[in-house]
Amino acid sequence: MTLTPIRERNPVAVATVGLLVLTLLALAAWRADSLPFIGGGTSYSADFSESAGLSDGDEVRIAGVKVGEVTGVSLDGPRVKVDFTVEDA
Repeated sequence: MTLTPIRERNPVAVATVGLLVLTLLALAAWRADSLPFIGGGTSYSADFSESAGLSDGDEVRIAGVKVGEVTGVSLDGPRVKVDFTVEDA
């Protein structure tokens, strides 16, 4: 299987594919906050007196529905600081 050089291809097809790729990149940049690998959602932190068994990546639930994810657990003096993100809640 040999590839045809771009110069020998149909210029309308090459332009159409190029515009489609540029449009998809523009949409991805415009909605980057909602892409899963960028992290989307609103970030919060809360202080607790204890957080036994809580770790990064655990689910955040409201009324039993998953709405986010724990992004960090750390000590903040006598309290435990929990950072998390919540989407559409």
